[in-house]
Amino acid sequence: MKPYFYIYVFLLCAFILAVSYYNTTRREPFEPNVTNIVLLGDSILKNDSYVANGGHSVEDALMKKTEGRTHCYAKDGATIGSINQQLIFVKPILNKKTTLVFLSVGGNDIIEAYVEQMTPYDKNKDGLAKIFKAYKKTVGQVREKMNNAKLVLLDIYYPTSEKYKDFHPLIEDWNNMIYAYAGKKPNGIDGVLKISDFVTDSEDFTFDYEPSGKGGAKIAQHIYEYDTK
Repeated sequence: MKPYFYIYVFLLCAFILAVSYYNTTRREPFEPNVTNIVLLGDSILKNDSYVANGGHSVEDALMKKTEGRTHCYAKDGATIGSINQQLIFVKPILNKKTTLVFLSVGGNDIIEAYVEQMTPYDKNKDGLAKIFKAYKKTVGQVREKMNNAKLVLLDIYYPTSEKYKDFHPLIEDWNNMIYAYAGKKPNGIDGVLKISDFVTDSEDFTFDYEPSGKGGAKIAQHIYEYDTK
């Protein structure tokens, strides 16, 4: 009986060690029901040019967290009208229920219409409505092409730079329009990632309004943890 007893003890110890090794080395999936993340839009999601090289961008952080299952088509400087050019490159195989699409756009259109033109918001509130009309059309096109995927919209954060504080009421109105639009079931929006809730510190920004390494890390983490349930 003794030889069998020692064999049993040996096998039991080997099993315990194997389970312990598996638990300490395995990586939890970022979402049980999500296999791919797609990023569309502007420099909020493609901030490589504004951070140090070596994994400090939103894309780099997500690629690491998702083990390469992040597909970034976003471009620095992208406007609402340029999203279709990004959509062209989205692979059809990504259009499935296990794909989560994040869309961030509109900020550059607002900068062009108000900041660069030095136009006070209270002097041209109708301009924002026109921009949002184009935004809704683009969101609809994304929804149409990625009809099987989950679609999450990003709002706009509030830059802490004094240069942009006068535009905070404009940003608030824009965000409220996004929330209202996303809240209507027929529009097919699966959620809104409110980056305005957590990208709030001065260290979260660089070049006045771009996501810094710290701000980008926050965005990446919230995307990684996002749950549309």
